[in-house]
Amino acid sequence: MNPVCIITALPAESRVFIDALRLRHVQDCGWRLYARDHYRLLQTGLGKLKAAAATSTLLHAQPDISAIVNVGVAGGTHPTGTCLQAHKITDEGTATSWYPHLPPRRLTQGLRSTEVLTLDRMSDQYRTDAVFDMEAAGVMSAATVYLSTDAIQCVKVISDNPDSPVQAFSKRVAIAHMQHTVPHVLEMLRWYEQMEDSSIRQSEIRSLSSQITLEVRHTISEGHQLTRLLHRYRSLTDTVLDVQQLQTLNSATAVRQYLETQLSDVPLTYE
Repeated sequence: MNPVCIITALPAESRVFIDALRLRHVQDCGWRLYARDHYRLLQTGLGKLKAAAATSTLLHAQPDISAIVNVGVAGGTHPTGTCLQAHKITDEGTATSWYPHLPPRRLTQGLRSTEVLTLDRMSDQYRTDAVFDMEAAGVMSAATVYLSTDAIQCVKVISDNPDSPVQAFSKRVAIAHMQHTVPHVLEMLRWYEQMEDSSIRQSEIRSLSSQITLEVRHTISEGHQLTRLLHRYRSLTDTVLDVQQLQTLNSATAVRQYLETQLSDVPLTYE
């Protein structure tokens, strides 16, 4: 099974996962890496530049990592301890945005989604339409070079808000709030493991691909693209496509466009 990796910035954010997954420290190169079996935890240090550098270095060194979940504290207007997942991540400094493909709704345990705005420095100018952090954009900018957006998730827990300002932030408070993220993140990791390890699902995708290519001619590269789209559709919707509909299309391009249209209808936000 390919590794899955949690990415955090601070020791207080890492602690709950090191304990929950019984991880061991294995490397320290300006950032810290923990591991056990197929689990990894990368602790990058504070800020988007450190996050980007550490994420890029790890994914280059370990290209078999199949998915990552960035987890950490954030500021916002929600009550402290509220967990949210990112449907949009924006780098305030460059105005660049990324849009993670959210997991199937049944797996998110009622987790709402939000925009995560990555700042270069802490702020107490809270917004109702976004939460603030300092690493997510760095992780996304590096990770999207290696992974598709359905293999990158971001979960944040509110650690400060107008009633509990960032000045009150402490390691003890961070660890307490991070405990709320553990069940959500572990569920996402299990989902990725099932996607990667399920021989039934792999067989199902191969069968679908074969049925389609028997009726609609595909080149080798188009066949690989078809397989990737079928995997993505299956993982994001948790449903099976109507293969007869695809078999009626007259070209590989039409099949690809149909699948991309179906994927574009997958919800981008969760209320």
